[in-house]
Amino acid sequence: MTSQFFANVYLNPFDHFIKRTLHVKGYLRYVDDFVLFADSKEQLLAWRAQIIDFLHVKLALRLRDEGILKPVTDGLDFLGYIIRPHYMLVRRRVVNNFKQKKARYLEAYEHQQGKMGLTEIKAFLSVQASFKAHAKHANSYRLLNTIGAIHESDPFSFDRR
Repeated sequence: MTSQFFANVYLNPFDHFIKRTLHVKGYLRYVDDFVLFADSKEQLLAWRAQIIDFLHVKLALRLRDEGILKPVTDGLDFLGYIIRPHYMLVRRRVVNNFKQKKARYLEAYEHQQGKMGLTEIKAFLSVQASFKAHAKHANSYRLLNTIGAIHESDPFSFDRR
């Protein structure tokens, strides 16, 4: 996507500032979301002040909010996942959004009494494939087995395990 590409180009100096000037060892960034890891709250607050200044002066940007300072053991809510030290889960909101879309699909099928168009079927199967691909990056074996899947071969039924 062009927005991701241009974010990487524009924020490249920011990445270099974080790694080479601040010497942050634990740093993640995806487009405009980023996370810093440190051993102390004081270190994070000091970096934050320097980051605010750098973004304002060098890139004409500002941080959206105050950010969240908390221990890693509390879990990190990042890019649709809850990341913990030894495992990763799909964010509850992502799961609930998929469940709602699936319920709307099944309701539409029942309402149309089995005469659903191929476009609608393919649209939902695309949503389902995206959800499954997202969930596969997390510890989601049970989730994928309990949420039920609608199959391309018979898009009007699904597994209820």
